Amino acid sequence: MRLILSYAKLGPMAFVAHLDFQQLWWRIFRLAGITLEMTQGYNPRPKMRFASPLATGFQGEGELLEVFLEEGQNVVERLNLVMPQGLKVLAATQVPLAFPKVTALVDALAYRVKLPHPLDSHECIGREAGDYLLNAKLEGQELNLLLKVENQRTIRPDILAGACFPGFDARGFLISRTGIFARQNEKISPLPAGLLLLD
Repeated sequence: MRLILSYAKLGPMAFVAHLDFQQLWWRIFRLAGITLEMTQGYNPRPKMRFASPLATGFQGEGELLEVFLEEGQNVVERLNLVMPQGLKVLAATQVPLAFPKVTALVDALAYRVKLPHPLDSHECIGREAGDYLLNAKLEGQELNLLLKVENQRTIRPDILAGACFPGFDARGFLISRTGIFARQNEKISPLPAGLLLLD
């Protein structure tokens, strides 16, 4: 069974680095009594893919994880019973084996950045982001960004915000990823919960 999970990674959980986060997920599935399918070869590993790994220190409000399970009864409830604080599964969508890889679905990422103080304009963001910037909106000390992803590459929101605050430690920005977007495509059916579509 192939599932795409939508989950939130909040608070101190944001500071768990990606490799450790993978290990954490393996343990969570084990604690929940859910068996993951394994890769073949000399070093079998659980078959799982993250849509777009979060940078250490970033929160995620609607992240996506693809897993292959031997059975999938009450997966959301069973996982949430053993989840550590700051991590919660929001939904699960079963997809066919021919469905695109979750990593191939990501065409844009949305972020919310808390700024040290309001900006008069986001011209500095546009200069730094170039073609990666699809949209930017300022609301007081909050900067909302929609950034294009090409060949699984994009530009980091802390770098963009840092361009407007030279000398400010980029680790001081509070950053949350608020959405993962795909282009409308007939292959994306069913639409996984948590995956948003670009206009």
